[in-house]
Amino acid sequence: METLGIIRRIDDLGRIIIPKDLRKACDLKEGDALEIIIDKDKNIIMKKREEVEVSLLDKYNDKLVELKNKMAEAYIEKDDEQFRLLEAQKDLVEEVIKDLRK
Repeated sequence: METLGIIRRIDDLGRIIIPKDLRKACDLKEGDALEIIIDKDKNIIMKKREEVEVSLLDKYNDKLVELKNKMAEAYIEKDDEQFRLLEAQKDLVEEVIKDLRK
């Protein structure tokens, strides 16, 4: 197999553009999934994946973190009894997030 290589810079959002020639050589299309692996020598390897399993954490992490943050903001406005309830709910959300990360 012929080796193809090109140098690209990482933009301010951490993205790189895979040139059209490389996408064509690897049969990559918009929406394809790539697994990104770092080996022991810190080389980055990208592998095309046919199917991607989306974990529960990936699916719900942003919503859980947003909920936890909203609950933390609500502490300031509530009386003692509501505060204890919110604290318990916040602890539960944090526990769910921790379990999903395992």
